Amino acid sequence: MISIFYSLILLSCGVLVYSETASFYGASYISVPLLEAKNSTDIEFKIFTKRSDTLLLFAAGDIDYCLIKLTGGRLKVHINLGSGESVVSSPHGLKLDDLNWHSISFSRRDAEVTLTIDKIHVTREKLPGKFFTLNINYGLFIGGQGEFSELFLGHGDWLRGCISDLVYNGVSPLNLARKRLDQANAHDISWNCAAEFRASSSTEISFVDDGSFMSLPVSIPRTGDRWELEIKTVSTDGVVFYTTGGGENSDFVGVELIGGRVHVILDKGGGPAEVISDIKISDGIWHHITIIFNPNMAQLIVDNKSTKQKLTLSATKFFDLGVVVYVGGIVVNRRARALGQGLKTADTSLKGCIKNIRISMQEVGFPSAKITQGLLASCIWSYPCNDEPCKHGASCVPRGISSFLCLCDEDDCARKDFHHSYTVYSKTMQLELLELTPLTIFEGQNIILTSSHINVVLDYAKYGIRDSGVLFSTVPSQLPKHGRLAVEVWEKAGSPQTFTLLDLIRDKVRYVHDGSESTLDSLALDLELSPGANFVLPSYLQGQHRFKVYINITAVNDPPSLVISSSKTLHLAKGTRKLLA
Repeated sequence: MISIFYSLILLSCGVLVYSETASFYGASYISVPLLEAKNSTDIEFKIFTKRSDTLLLFAAGDIDYCLIKLTGGRLKVHINLGSGESVVSSPHGLKLDDLNWHSISFSRRDAEVTLTIDKIHVTREKLPGKFFTLNINYGLFIGGQGEFSELFLGHGDWLRGCISDLVYNGVSPLNLARKRLDQANAHDISWNCAAEFRASSSTEISFVDDGSFMSLPVSIPRTGDRWELEIKTVSTDGVVFYTTGGGENSDFVGVELIGGRVHVILDKGGGPAEVISDIKISDGIWHHITIIFNPNMAQLIVDNKSTKQKLTLSATKFFDLGVVVYVGGIVVNRRARALGQGLKTADTSLKGCIKNIRISMQEVGFPSAKITQGLLASCIWSYPCNDEPCKHGASCVPRGISSFLCLCDEDDCARKDFHHSYTVYSKTMQLELLELTPLTIFEGQNIILTSSHINVVLDYAKYGIRDSGVLFSTVPSQLPKHGRLAVEVWEKAGSPQTFTLLDLIRDKVRYVHDGSESTLDSLALDLELSPGANFVLPSYLQGQHRFKVYINITAVNDPPSLVISSSKTLHLAKGTRKLLA
C-alpha cells in the first residue's frame, strides 16, 4: 500500500490530470487503492444521470470517510473526520437528476468546507469536532461500492449515468482505472457517455454481449399480467423474459427461445406448465410476442397466432412473483436458480433487438431500467443474409452484428451487384481479415481506393506487421473488365501490380474507368501478410487470401454527337437543315 501512496502523491505533485468520461450501468463501479491522511480535500467532477438516489463517490477509511451521493435528486456530502458524521447539502430545490450535465466541486480546509454546484450555487459550512484529518486507507470507490462492506452505506442504488473529469486531490481516478494503473479496477464500465441514458422507452434495444440483460423494477400483480414486445434475431436460443419470487420454492415466469420457437414456462406452486409456439422467429425480421397469464391459464401469441395452456390446480391461488423482470438475459447470480426452475436457456443471453416492451400495459425501456449490461441504444443488428448477398448456390452464414460469410467452392462467393460492405475471413479459422465496401463511380471517372474501401480489421500489429507489411497484388486472370488499377509506385506492364496498406492510406491507388457503357466491374486482389523479424504467422494467416472489390458504375447520359471522317462528305436533302455542334 505504501508504494501506491507514493505513486498517487507523485501524480498529485505533477498534476497529471486527464479528461475522461465513464458510463455506469447500475451495477458498475471503479475502485482505486488509496492511502492518505490529509487536512485538506479537493474533489471535482461532472455528473449526468436520471437516478435520484445513488452513490457517486466514496473515500473509505477505518472510521473516517467522505461519501458523495444523490438523495431525492439533491447532492449530499457525508463526511466523518473522527468526531461523527456531518452532512453538507446542495440548496433545496436544486435537482441534479434531470439528464443534464452538472459540475460539482467540494473543497475542505481543516473544518471549513465549500460545496459548489454548476459554479453558481455555493454552500459553506464549518464541520464540528476537533479532528481535521481525513484518514483514508480502503481506497476510493466511484459509482458503486463494489465488494467493500466494512462500512454500511444503506441500501441505495448504484449509479446509472455518467461521470466526467473527476479529480480527487489532484489525481484522475478515471484515468488510472482506464489504464489499469496502480491496481485500479473498472467493472462493467465504458469510456464514454452511453446513448442509452438519453434514450426513450420507445428506443430499440440491441443485445450484443454474451451476458447481456436488462433488469426492470416492476411489481407483477398476484392475479397475473400481460407482457408484450417485438423481437428481431437469428439466434435460436436465449432468454426473453424472466421473473421469480423469493424463497426456495418460489413462483416464476420465464419466456425463452429454444430452437427458434418461443417457449413460456411458469409455476404458481402446482408444478411447471409450458406453452410452446409452432412459429419459428429466428429469421432476422421483426416478430410480435404477447404473453398473458393468470392463475388459471397461460396464453402465448406470436404474430397473431395464439396458443393456450390451462394451469394445474394448486393450493396457491395467486402468483407470488418478485419486483424485478429480466429482459434478454439473466444476471449471473440468478441463472442457477432459473436453470433449476426449468429454463433451458437461463445461461444464454439473447443476441438481437427488442422494442416496444410493455409490462402491465405500461411501456418500459431504457429510462425504467435498474441495471443494464451489454446493451446499445437502437437496433444495430442488420442480418445482411436476408438481402441474399451470396451467389446462386452459395450459402450465407451470419457473422457478428452486420457481417456474413458466403460458402461455396469458388474463391469469391458474394454477388457482384451486392452494394453493401462485407467482411473477408481467413480460410480455416474464419477470423475476420477485411471489411470491404464497394466503390461508387460515375462513368468515365476515376476514384481513389482507400482504407475505407478495404478496411483491415485484423489486429495485424500483434504479429509484428507494419502498414507496409500488409501487401495487396492484382490477379492477372481477373483484372477489371471496364477499367484499370493505377498505382503510383507500380506501373510495370505484364506483371501483377502490388501495393501496401500504407499506399492505400497515402491515396496512391486509383481505379480508372474506361468510359464504356457499363454498370458493374470488379477487382480481384490477393492479400498477403509479411511479419516482422522474430515473428511467425499462424498457419491460418499464412499464404494468400483472395477477395474481390466491386465497383458500382453510374451511367452518364452523354449528349448525342455526329462524327464525320475528314474524307467523307455530308449530304443533305434540298430544303432540310442539320445543326453541327
